[in-house]
Order: sequence, then structure tokens, then C-alpha cells
Amino acid sequence: MLVYMFISILLMVVLFLCVPKPNKWLMMMSFIVSLVYIICRVKMIPSSGWPLIFGILLYGAEVWGFLQFLIFCYVSTQEKQEVKLDTSRTSLPSIDVIIPTYGEPIYILKRTLAAVISLKYEAGKKEIYVCDDGKRSEVKQLCEDYGVHFVVRADNTDAKSGNINHILQFAQGELMVVFDADMMPKTNFLLKMVPYFFDESVGFVQAPQTFYNPDIFQKVFSNQLPSEQDFFMRDIQPKRASLNSAIHVGTNAIFRRRCIDEIGGYPTFSITEDIAVGVMIEAKGYKGIYVNEALVLGLNPTNLKDFLGQRNRWCRGNLQLLKYKNPLTMKGLRLGQRLVYFDGICYWYTSLLKMLFTLAPLLFLLTGIFFINVPIQNLIYLFVPYFISQYIVFTCSYSRTRTMFWGHIYEMILAPYLSFSCLKHLFGTQKLEFKVTNKSKQQNVKSFRFKEVWLHCFLVVLTLAAWVIGYVKLEMNELTLSVFLINLV
Repeated sequence: MLVYMFISILLMVVLFLCVPKPNKWLMMMSFIVSLVYIICRVKMIPSSGWPLIFGILLYGAEVWGFLQFLIFCYVSTQEKQEVKLDTSRTSLPSIDVIIPTYGEPIYILKRTLAAVISLKYEAGKKEIYVCDDGKRSEVKQLCEDYGVHFVVRADNTDAKSGNINHILQFAQGELMVVFDADMMPKTNFLLKMVPYFFDESVGFVQAPQTFYNPDIFQKVFSNQLPSEQDFFMRDIQPKRASLNSAIHVGTNAIFRRRCIDEIGGYPTFSITEDIAVGVMIEAKGYKGIYVNEALVLGLNPTNLKDFLGQRNRWCRGNLQLLKYKNPLTMKGLRLGQRLVYFDGICYWYTSLLKMLFTLAPLLFLLTGIFFINVPIQNLIYLFVPYFISQYIVFTCSYSRTRTMFWGHIYEMILAPYLSFSCLKHLFGTQKLEFKVTNKSKQQNVKSFRFKEVWLHCFLVVLTLAAWVIGYVKLEMNELTLSVFLINLV
């Protein structure tokens, strides 16, 4: 097995050095190494009692991670989406610009409105609607000052989806674009995006979310870090688009109004209506185009509380889609679309896997319950090539926007909270409500709030206790040094 470890690592490194970018040979080698590990791991599951139960759980988590890795490789090898623009047409379709708002500060809404008014477009073919579920007099006055439509409704049923569906009763444009209240489009946004609709098969065109303020990680760690969302928005989304599986992200997208009507308006079964809108349109056979340019600038959440609240809503809203519009069974999707959408939704369950991987060695050191029953050297011979192969594939694919180290940091910050979100969804213990993410710059990212970090504090205390108890067992010869170090790491 030692020979296997060195040969597999050598082959992976050679393939990486020869072709330092995603390629089928590199992916195939990584697949073989990963498959060998997964198959051999079956024999390492304990045979009885609690170790058997926990061993099966851990192995199941690793199998799930392996399947996600396969889909990751499938997406990563996709070529750029091919789109042909018809440049012969000069007349543009009419368009409605919709800004749903609920409680955002006036100064933020004012900047967005000013940017939307400045959008270049054919004269007389652009209408702007501010849809205020807060029913604020100051927003009405702002709309009057800027000469745009101010729209309210009798109640706030179905939150953002209901707000948009309400304005669709009055808006009559051939196209519609939705901007969150903090998103400021560049003046050329419409001129860049609308020409794609000259192709009648295009249902929506999506631009990435990009931001003009640093995210909480850039503020705390380094401004040199890529934005936390860049990995998905700038690298993953273009790959998904080549499979006609680009996700609508709730803002910065133009829709063919006919397509929205065909799916019955904005769906109201999920608190994150965005992914549902996109997949339902693509299931009708329309194309989703992804324009990978920073055409809109918005605001990141400015503190941990709002960041966690936003991701909690994304998590539970995406999981709702499995119940109401499961991609695996939805009519109209191709196999590749089904796999990619299903993987994207189930990504949120990886928080549970992350917590299991984190707690397994701690539980062993604290209680002696083991998850893996095999000589430690055999585990190392299999695991090291497995880890290195996945590290190389990830690094050569997306090192510009994400490294495995920072990916681990991001996931560990989110995992304890999203694990609870996943469990609440699975057991239906909490009613879901749409909540607008607070993005006011007046919030202090460095202010300490124990409510948001107590779970991490608990994990730190648990880790230190496990280390101490593990060391005591080592001194009492109840553990070998190699076993202690592996679980320590």
C-alpha cells in the first residue's frame, strides 16, 4: 500500500505539472484514486455497537462527499457557454425595471434609483417601478422626486414574490428586470444584456452579484482576499450556464415576460424564489444565459449576524425546492441539469457532513468510541492520495477565487448554524419567514456578539478538552502517538 500511495501521488503531480488546468486525464486519475479510497473504506467500518453506528454515519458522509466531487468534476470540465448575438437588430423591446423594497434605508434606495434612472436604453421603452412593501411616505416622495412609479399593495402576502407578482398585474413590458434595493447597475447594463433576447429561445439573462464594499472576511482578515461570493458567481455559474443550469440569484437578471407568465408568475412556495424561477423557466425549454461581467454593484452584509441570517434563509429556501420542485423529478430538465441542480441544492446539507467530520475525532478522544477500525498506517496510505488528488483538482480549477484552506474557513464559520437550519428543515420545527438582509453600512462588523459565536466557542472548548483527555490517555498508554496525532490534526 505504501507503493500505491507514492505512485498515485506521483502520477497526480506529473499530470498537474504537465497540464496545470482542469483536464479529463487529471479528473480521471483523481476519480480512480477517490474510488479506491471509498471502496477500501468499507472494510474499515467497525463491526458492532456504537462504533458500527457512528462508523456507518461517517462512511455515508464520505460517500456523499465523493458523489459531490464527481459532479464538481463534471461541472469543472465544461467549456464556456456558446452564445450567438444577433447584431443586425436596432429596435429594442420594452422593459420594466422592478425594485422591490421593504425597510431598506432611504439613502441606499436613493442610490439604486439614481443608477436605474441613468440606465441607457431606447427612449420611451423603459418603465421603472419601486414596489414598497413598507408603504413608507418617504419612499413615495422619493419616487415622485425622481419621476418613477411608486407601487404598494394591501398586504405583504408571500413577501418578495408576492410583491413582484403584484406589480406584474400592471407592468406590460416585453422584458422585466429585477434589482434588489441595494444593487446599482452600471449605465450599460441593459445594452449589454437585452440583445441576448433577440434569440426567442432565451428565457432569462443573469449577471453576477458583485459588491462595492468588502465582505466580513475581507474586513477581518485581508482586503486581498477575493470576495467570498466570487467563487460561485464568477467561476461556478459560467460552468453551470454551459449546461443551461445557471441559477437566478434574485437580482441582476432580465426575464422574458412571457416566460414568467408561463410558469404562473413568481413561485411563492419558497422563501428564496430566485432559484425556483430559474429552474422552472429552464424546465420549460428556455435558455438561461450568464453574462460573467461586473455590471451591477451592491452591498455585502456588514456583520456576522446579518451574514448568517442571509445564509440561513438561502439554505432553508433552497431545501424547500426539494419538496415542491425536486430537480430529479421535474419534467423538462435534461439529465445534466437534474444532477447539477440537485447537487447545488443538496450543497447546503454539507454543513451536517462538516460537523460530523469535525466531531468524529473529538468524540473518539473524549469517549473512546471509534469510527474507523483499521491500522493507522493503512488509513494514511489510502487517505493521503485521496486528499492530494482532490486538492490538486480544486487548485488547478479555481485557485483564482478560492483555495481549499479558505473554503474550509468559510464552511466552518457557517457549518454549526446551517446544520441547525438543515435539521429544522428536515423535522419542520420552525415556520419559515422571508427576512430582508440588513446591509446598512452603519453596522459594525467588529462588534462582538456572543449569540453569533457561542457555537464556535463551544467547539473550541470541546476541542481543547479532547486534546487534554487525549494527552492523558497517551501518557497512560491507552493511545499510540500516531493515533493521537491523527485525531489531533
